[in-house]
Amino acid sequence: MTVITEDELRKKVLSKELYEGMDLIIPSGSLLTPAAKSYLREHHITSVTTSTQKRADSCPIRTSSIKTKSLSRKIEYEIQHLKHLLYFPMLRDDTFPAELWLYFEKQQAWLENIIQGKFSVIEQAIDQEQVVIESSQRRQWDYSSKEIQLQLNKILFLFEEKPDRRYQYFQEWADALIQTMTVVKLN
Repeated sequence: MTVITEDELRKKVLSKELYEGMDLIIPSGSLLTPAAKSYLREHHITSVTTSTQKRADSCPIRTSSIKTKSLSRKIEYEIQHLKHLLYFPMLRDDTFPAELWLYFEKQQAWLENIIQGKFSVIEQAIDQEQVVIESSQRRQWDYSSKEIQLQLNKILFLFEEKPDRRYQYFQEWADALIQTMTVVKLN
């Protein structure tokens, strides 16, 4: 009987033997510590005992549907994270004019709808005239906008693994959002 610890899992992740979305095969008779189970949950790694693995091999269709659902949950989680980033928690309330705050609130609502499977027309970008923000908020704006762009890329990457109806809507929406964010200039 062996005990698998969080430290062992961290070493496997660092050496790229284990990565997000992977199934960790645990030999029968082995135990995971509570910290190891938590680590696996945080990194979206499922643990499969060897006896469970044999059953999964006999019905591969079920396994693939589980992986599809898992990928869909990851996409929904990442969209939820993007929705929170659009709240711009690092920026003061007076950083943007009211129309830009309302625009970002509408984008949050649109993201919530796409998570629920409701597809709607993409909100048009705000007026092309430049929106000016205070220069004292420059670093926070730069950081926030780059985080949003990284999150958009991550979601699009996940969609490429398993494209569905949301992919095209999301891609068009992301392009419109980036276009709007490039309009914002510093004072």
